[in-house]
Amino acid sequence: MVEAVETLFPDKHDEIGKVKAILLSRKTVTSRAESIKDHLRMTLLIYIDQADYFSIAIDESTDIMDVAQLAVFVRFFDGEEMKEELLTLVGLEGETTGQTTNYALVKRLDKMKIPLYKCISVTTDGTLAMVGRDKGLIARLKKDMPSILAFHCIIHQTALCGKLNDLLQQLMCKAMKMIDFLRSQSALRHKNLRKFLKETNAACEDLLTYNNIRSLSKGNALSRLWSIREELSSFLNTCTSLNARQFQEIMNSSKDMSDFDFLVDICGYLNDLNLKLREKNKTIINTLPAVQVFFHKLELFLVDVQGDVLLPILL
Repeated sequence: MVEAVETLFPDKHDEIGKVKAILLSRKTVTSRAESIKDHLRMTLLIYIDQADYFSIAIDESTDIMDVAQLAVFVRFFDGEEMKEELLTLVGLEGETTGQTTNYALVKRLDKMKIPLYKCISVTTDGTLAMVGRDKGLIARLKKDMPSILAFHCIIHQTALCGKLNDLLQQLMCKAMKMIDFLRSQSALRHKNLRKFLKETNAACEDLLTYNNIRSLSKGNALSRLWSIREELSSFLNTCTSLNARQFQEIMNSSKDMSDFDFLVDICGYLNDLNLKLREKNKTIINTLPAVQVFFHKLELFLVDVQGDVLLPILL
């Protein structure tokens, strides 16, 4: 329609604009999205077929419908640079054991006509279903590809190592409950909070929600909460609920706020490390120095915390 109107009435810009403003039908939008998807998939498969070798990373999660989804990422060198792309999502029916995961993965790769003999390594999150000695996914893959290398995701390892002790975990739970109270439990309270932060010229105009699945989520939410702690304390004074008074006691406690400051710093350093490890076009040679530097930082932090005098730390 646009092409016809531009040809018949080239000078009538208003009519042309009205035609362009017509919304596409759901069928047309779906068809275009599917065409783009098919084109991207075919382009990716051509790249993989031309590559000498490739590696895959596998992460199993559950969607909002409680269906297990296996996300498969692929990495290869196309002759000019490293390519990292989401290859496919595989739905897993029933139990997510090593057998079912291996069957679904091999079946999907075979359907996409991806040569498995070119796969030189696989990275997983280290769960038993993935790395079990006899029945895990890696063990089953090695039966067909004995030379394949297996790695435990380094980002997942940092998440496992960065566990909080009981005191900090309790403080983390209190902070997350405070965010829920101010942002999620009441739309009116959330609206008043945003208005209050804007009127007081706070550093940020809203709190961030968090997600346990996302590795950076809690650290970012804590950092935002800490940056507007004084404004939040004033806003809690205006609330009359029992929960507000309890949160106000936390904000007025010098010990809790000192521990909270420590928690924000630690989560910030962990997030910085996480971001460096997940940068694109990086190899283990590039990421290993970031881990080694972080170890040295921890040693300095330990000396600084245990000592009577704060030592200067150059970061």
